[in-house]
Formats: sequence, structure tokens, C-alpha cells
Amino acid sequence: RQDIQVYLRVHAHLKNKPSDQMTFILENLDKKYDNFEVIPPESPVSTYNLMMNASLVVTFGSTTGIEAPYHRVPSLLLGHALYE
Repeated sequence: RQDIQVYLRVHAHLKNKPSDQMTFILENLDKKYDNFEVIPPESPVSTYNLMMNASLVVTFGSTTGIEAPYHRVPSLLLGHALYE
């Protein structure tokens, strides 16, 4: 849907860990959709600023997934986490 902007904030701990998934994301998804933006792990963009301005936070186990509801931002967990 073109009326939705999606930001994929890659976790900072992946900064020096090359992976096939990251290569796929950067080479395919980031360029394929105008409303999909990848924020790489080395970016100074604040995860918390993104979260506070989001309509929904989707995580795969990050602590951001539990912090979002604390700030009244709906959160969808798609992976395993201690807080599931």
C-alpha cells in the first residue's frame, strides 16, 4: 500500500556482521519499493525517535518491542523474546 511508509531499522549489533539476509535486504527490498526504507545498523538515526513517531512497531525479539507499548505505540512481535 502506497499510503504506508515502512522503515526497517537494522539492529546496531549487526554493524560488523555481514549476512546473506542483510545483502538481500539492501540489494532488493530497499530499492524495490518507494515506501520501504532500510536504515542500516551504522546509521545515526534514533530507533527511539522512529518508535515514538510510529503507528506500529514490528520486532523480531528486540527490546524495542516491549518499550513501544510502554510509550503507547502498538507492538507486533514476530519472533521469540523473553517478554512474549
